[in-house]
Amino acid sequence: MGALTPEQLNFLSTHEACRLATASKDAVPRVVPLIYALDGEDVVMVTDYGTKKLRNLKENKRVALVVDDYRPNSAVMIEGECDILERGKEYLRLL
Repeated sequence: MGALTPEQLNFLSTHEACRLATASKDAVPRVVPLIYALDGEDVVMVTDYGTKKLRNLKENKRVALVVDDYRPNSAVMIEGECDILERGKEYLRLL
């Protein structure tokens, strides 16, 4: 994901909702609100099977997310690739 500053990590740790942008293999965008958790500098989210966002993520791992406040106006935006965990030790640890 890249290095986040201590200020960005603090901001993310004091919030719980983000907007996640995904795109299909044909680059059709979709933005959805999600609850997230932090695992170090990694943002962890859960979704159900059968959702459009999961289909998008399996077709195209590029994502962007934003966590923001309206007043005072502040935000953290992260762009990168996601990992999908469906089983294994890391999946169980995060679960």
